[in-house]
Amino acid sequence: MSTTTESTLPVFALDERDIPVNAIPSLPSLGATYNVLNGLYADARSCLQVVVDWPNLPFHDVTFGDKVWGVPDMVNYNPVSRTEFNSTFGKSADEYSRALSSHTELGAEWPFFSGSVSVDFSQSETNNLANAFTRVTNEVTLYTLSLPPPLELQMYLRPAFVKILDSADPQLIYEQYGTHLVSNMIIGGRASFTCTTNTTQYSASDSIEVAAQVSVKAFMGTLSASEQLKYQETINSFQESSTYRVLTEGGDSKYGNQNFLTNIDAWSDSVEDYPAFVDFGTTPAFTALYQLASTKARQDELKEAYATYCQNYSTSLIVPGPYLRARLVKSNPFVALFLTTDFRQGNPDPLRFHAFSYGGKSQSHRSNIAHFDYSPVGDDYVGLSQQFAVSPDDSDDKPDGAPVKALVPGSRCARHALGSINRYLRQ
Repeated sequence: MSTTTESTLPVFALDERDIPVNAIPSLPSLGATYNVLNGLYADARSCLQVVVDWPNLPFHDVTFGDKVWGVPDMVNYNPVSRTEFNSTFGKSADEYSRALSSHTELGAEWPFFSGSVSVDFSQSETNNLANAFTRVTNEVTLYTLSLPPPLELQMYLRPAFVKILDSADPQLIYEQYGTHLVSNMIIGGRASFTCTTNTTQYSASDSIEVAAQVSVKAFMGTLSASEQLKYQETINSFQESSTYRVLTEGGDSKYGNQNFLTNIDAWSDSVEDYPAFVDFGTTPAFTALYQLASTKARQDELKEAYATYCQNYSTSLIVPGPYLRARLVKSNPFVALFLTTDFRQGNPDPLRFHAFSYGGKSQSHRSNIAHFDYSPVGDDYVGLSQQFAVSPDDSDDKPDGAPVKALVPGSRCARHALGSINRYLRQ
């Protein structure tokens, strides 16, 4: 099959004058293309191209409260009335991104919805290795909208889009159109509490995710008296070690965002008049673009290109090394012992690296111990940063470094670290 190689593909937008004036809210987001790698999680701002041929599809009316909305015949409309809390937690920005994607069928193989990380948290927050990240949402659901399965959906797409899907360069398609269509979504209102917690300061026995959940409920006044008593210490520790902000989707904007906590009931009551796309529905939430090509051969070609596109995108997010392939063997407040694979050619023996407090070697400096996250930066990789020392022996009583998980290339600390390692390797 021949492939077109134009550098820019056509834009598919929707003129809302071409659909019924009472078309159900958020319809253009259903069936819109979406880049699940760099897009936001469940956000109309990340809907890219309107490729379903809505203007040429039949509609029927449905009644919701005192409203009559037009719904395309091929769309499954399901009215739902519920309010619920949901949470997402990650010990790092990467883990947070992967936790978001676990809410869908996409899984956590790739860093999906990485755009949400930069929107939910500042760069200084995500760069701080001591921080953990939680998002707790209070979600008001009005209804769900979903599309038919791929084989049936093909007949409802814009013919010009199908032609491009069958002939354009696959990487160009993914770069400009995204990777999937939104095929199942929840419409209503969402209040998101995005919380950054300094793990070195949080001291309660409950997990940070539980602490965030009960703290948000306390903020909103929905925590029972018994729960308030049970979790008071957890809430206090969380508030002392965390910062948060509130972002809303749907509802009257004058009651949302920074005004939400003083207008919770008014905001909730306004959602029916100002509904928005707030979450993905039950799986499958997406239809992959490669599933919509006209032939099996083209579907396979696009599927292979999708894997390559994900791999390339994931690689672009990786901070350049060097990293030590290591696992934490044991640790206490004063010392962490790492067992790493020796990377000297022909020498399979393990190296033992001791990373301690960078406050100094003397016993009197143990009060300067810094507690850092030992989580790997990648697949079983642990990096070292800050000033530290590498020791080939097993003595646990000479603290002189600090274990963390990122070695910043080119920095003074990185040069110090690599110099220490190289001196040892030359022995």
